[in-house]
Amino acid sequence: MKSKTKTKKIIKAKTVKKLTRVKNTPRLFHGSYLAMAIAALLIVEGLLFSFSSQAAWAEGMDILDMGPAVTQVADALAYTLAPVAETVSLVNQFYSRATDAAIELLDLRGSAKELVFVISSVTDFYQQASVAMENLLGISAWTINQPQVAGASVLSK
Repeated sequence: MKSKTKTKKIIKAKTVKKLTRVKNTPRLFHGSYLAMAIAALLIVEGLLFSFSSQAAWAEGMDILDMGPAVTQVADALAYTLAPVAETVSLVNQFYSRATDAAIELLDLRGSAKELVFVISSVTDFYQQASVAMENLLGISAWTINQPQVAGASVLSK
């Protein structure tokens, strides 16, 4: 029983201090301060505008005139983007010609020989492409899980 009384005394001896936070509230200014600052700025601006001469205005307009710079930027931009526009035009022309050729190629209203020729040509293309890809990637030594592209083995025979 002595041990129980000792633990009670230790618990009573400890005290817990509470921390209080100081709130940082921003200082709010009245709207009249803002109104006075804007009014003072407008008065100073009005004085500057009213006391400047015609020559000062003309000089300022010459300094701030962006007319020649705008035409220079437009010309430089057209010169810079000309290759991009030409590339887009050539890509569009390529796709137009490719669709015309594909329409003629895929028109299978003829004989069955043409259909067999198209199928064998596509098969040969994928076989040659798989061999070229194998050589490009250097996977000729791999023999595990022989990969295939469109039914043709990637590994050369």
